[in-house]
Amino acid sequence: MSGWFEVDKEGLAKLLKRRGMQYVLFELLQNCWDTRSPHATVTLTPVEGHPLVHITVVDEDPEGFKDLTHAYTLFAESGKKGDPEKRGRFNLGEKLVLAACEFAHIVSTKGTVHFDRSGSRIMSRHRRPQGTEFSANIRMTRAELAEVLAAAKTVIAPIPTTVNGEAIAPRSPVHTFKTVLMTEAVDEESYLRRTFRHTEVRVYARIEGQPSRLYEMGIPVVDTDDPWDIEIMQKIPLGAERDNVTPGFLRDVRVAVLNEMHGKLTTADAARPAVADAISDAQVSAAAVTAVLEAQYGAKRAIFDPSDPEANHQLVAEGYKLIHGGAFTGEAWRNIRTHGAALPSGQIRPTPRPYSNDPNAPARKLLPREEWSDGMKNLESWVGEVSVRLISHRVSMIIDRGRVGAGWGACYGSRQITFNLAACGRRFFEEGPTERVNETILHELAHEFAQSHLDEKFYRAMGDLAAKFIAFAMAEPWVFTAHGWRAPDRSVPIAVPPPVEAAPPEQPVASGQVS
Repeated sequence: MSGWFEVDKEGLAKLLKRRGMQYVLFELLQNCWDTRSPHATVTLTPVEGHPLVHITVVDEDPEGFKDLTHAYTLFAESGKKGDPEKRGRFNLGEKLVLAACEFAHIVSTKGTVHFDRSGSRIMSRHRRPQGTEFSANIRMTRAELAEVLAAAKTVIAPIPTTVNGEAIAPRSPVHTFKTVLMTEAVDEESYLRRTFRHTEVRVYARIEGQPSRLYEMGIPVVDTDDPWDIEIMQKIPLGAERDNVTPGFLRDVRVAVLNEMHGKLTTADAARPAVADAISDAQVSAAAVTAVLEAQYGAKRAIFDPSDPEANHQLVAEGYKLIHGGAFTGEAWRNIRTHGAALPSGQIRPTPRPYSNDPNAPARKLLPREEWSDGMKNLESWVGEVSVRLISHRVSMIIDRGRVGAGWGACYGSRQITFNLAACGRRFFEEGPTERVNETILHELAHEFAQSHLDEKFYRAMGDLAAKFIAFAMAEPWVFTAHGWRAPDRSVPIAVPPPVEAAPPEQPVASGQVS
């Protein structure tokens, strides 16, 4: 035995099978694309009566295969390894393909290598004037062949490429930009290391009926749930199987793309887990976060506010969509709040709160009873008379000095009405049971049955109280008079609008007549 290692050809073939036979096509295509060939040609023909496919791949690179020994030497130093804009890495891909072959020929400008069924390798001086031709019989079922031909339609070809005489349709990106991403390059000692560099990123509309994909320079790497197909124009950090990337790298790509493409999001796209992942990252832009929420929830959106239920109800009544806590991760919520992409309901439509439950809040400033005017004492009596008849309980009354612009004129709690003197004004207390006074009292008494103004119980209570108030007025009008109510001046005639003439009835339309 010579050398330190032996390689089990069947073991390599099983590795290829696990990756999927489309890997054969991708590996051979990328070898063509990494050359200076102006085009690439692939044919795949089933071998009659056998689970084999004859495959031929031809390029027209003027230099051809640089070193024929790389066709059979695993992990030889590759000229492409140190170039982040070339797809090859370890001189492994071709060996996986060869492991699945019954026989194979590689003919190039430097000569020919023939791999026969017995396992022998034969070199010859037969050569091509330019380019390289790979041909082989490869173990592949008809179903696997169909999968390979379908996979051919998913690549993004950088040069004209045909498969079985059919040109791979060119794809134009909807957007191209540059950003810094992780890649693989060699260091001073020729070791392959991961580093960061500026690269071009191309964004494509997804292929209809197929999952979105992440591409490395035209070769599909992994299916994703992103809104678009994304092509990275340099080596991307792959695992040993070369069929996936790390979650961290994928998030970096998603954030960069979302920061560029947020204006193109649809409602369905904005709800994708991939987009939620992107807005959880600290590098996402304020514009991107806002656009995601705009696409999902519209311009009229608010964060559900458990501290202000009435504000939540009010905004829903106005057509807002509420965003609940479970809609996003904690990191995404941090970005939403930092960038002001949505506000809590209580900040948009704050419910007036005359008094705070905070024990450290400033004490309320009540108007002492000895400073009450006769009108204020009269109103206290009126509140008691009305409440006894409407809710069967006598409600007390206090007056808060308050302040102008506080957002409330009166409040109700523990069968007590508090009036805000600054907001109501002193005249409010001096005119007796006016319409404004009565409307305020009925409104506050309705809170005996419901706290929220948008609760259906509150509206039913308002209707019931109004009906009882009318009955009270009709049965005991002297109570109104005793508290200063005065009938309106009837000396001024009430203007009655003239009757509206009825429109003449429509004439029936005869059959065939146009009306």
